[in-house]
Amino acid sequence: MNTERYPSEHELYLATHDELTGLLNPHGWNAVIESKRADIELGKPFAFAALDVDGLKAVNDKYGHSRGNALIEYLAIVIRQSIRNTDSAAGRIGGDEFLVLFDMRRQDNSELSMQDRVNEAVDRIRCNYNTRISAQSDLRRLRVGVSIGAAIAQKGVAVEDLIDSADKAARQDKLDRLPPLSLIGKAKLRTASWLLKGTGVRTRELGHYQARYGIREN
Repeated sequence: MNTERYPSEHELYLATHDELTGLLNPHGWNAVIESKRADIELGKPFAFAALDVDGLKAVNDKYGHSRGNALIEYLAIVIRQSIRNTDSAAGRIGGDEFLVLFDMRRQDNSELSMQDRVNEAVDRIRCNYNTRISAQSDLRRLRVGVSIGAAIAQKGVAVEDLIDSADKAARQDKLDRLPPLSLIGKAKLRTASWLLKGTGVRTRELGHYQARYGIREN
């Protein structure tokens, strides 16, 4: 008699999802990464976005971790509301760090390109999150917000390198929007342009915000 016990659906959910946000946890996200390896060589369009909460440490230090956790939870809610659950996935990778997959594997009748879809989602996420924060003056003073970077799949580029490029783009987004306090007032307004050639970090102005892309040069 086979007495092997298989995990229940609830147990599988707990093993692959983050308790605080309900998004995929690192274990669940690993399955997403594995599913995309073949897609790169087949040339199927998809993209990754990396996000993290600006000012979280300051909020934790001033108000406690419960307030900081609320900011993390709200970003997770905004992400879920801003992506299509039919062909996208999102995960909390650690602390205030999130990753989002934008996929077009399903039949898509939209005329939007992958970059257009990412741009629209980035705009929604940042706008909705900032709207929430702007209603709380104490958080504005702590410069709370969200940094976002993206990388679109290219044939021959490893999934891990795409995610790393998206993460670098998110860090550049944070640096460009939130210069050190000692430099505020000295920074000059820059027009949109390609930046940091050779490092794979690009900047392009879109709508009200700048979507930053970490894309390896061919």
